[in-house]
Amino acid sequence: VTSSTTVALTPANCTDTHGLFVNEGTAPAAGDAGWQSCSTTAGSLTYTLTGADGVRSLKVWAKDEAGNVSAATTVGVTLDRVAPALSLTAPVGGEYVRGGANTTITWTATDLNFGGTPIALDVSSDDGATWSSLATNLANTGSYIWNVPGSIDSSTYRVRVRASDLAGNASASGSPAAFTIDSTAPTLASLTINGGATSSATNF
Repeated sequence: VTSSTTVALTPANCTDTHGLFVNEGTAPAAGDAGWQSCSTTAGSLTYTLTGADGVRSLKVWAKDEAGNVSAATTVGVTLDRVAPALSLTAPVGGEYVRGGANTTITWTATDLNFGGTPIALDVSSDDGATWSSLATNLANTGSYIWNVPGSIDSSTYRVRVRASDLAGNASASGSPAAFTIDSTAPTLASLTINGGATSSATNF
């Protein structure tokens, strides 16, 4: 799978091979334009894909010094220049999340050429100015349970999901607004009893 229209191939050897020809059609004649010198240098044989994305069948032909042309060897290549469709669905901003508890991050992601673990998650504590990694190499399950640290009291948190496919196309989607992490229980200094008397109380 590749996002590049230039495909580079490497012949295993050049024994009795004077030239190589790559196309997606019929056998070339020995005198046709487009023959490339055979070399075992990595990526020495190239072909430019044209047209739409999708599965392509490249045919590689060889010829010798006498002009005999071989049967074709077929190489399958998938051209993919489309980034994954991706959307973070929670948290999207405005939520209150309890520190020290679990919260669920959710997303939707689709792509024709995802691998097994295409998802990564990031978290920002400064309203999206900077990001740090939360989790990487996740399966595209659509959800992740985050154990929120219990030492945070902040209203400037966001999360971001990233997705990349086998061709290297990538997308990202983050919380459009900040959410609050609250790790501190409320306190009540005093209560009024019977219209005048008071009583001290904490952690009410």
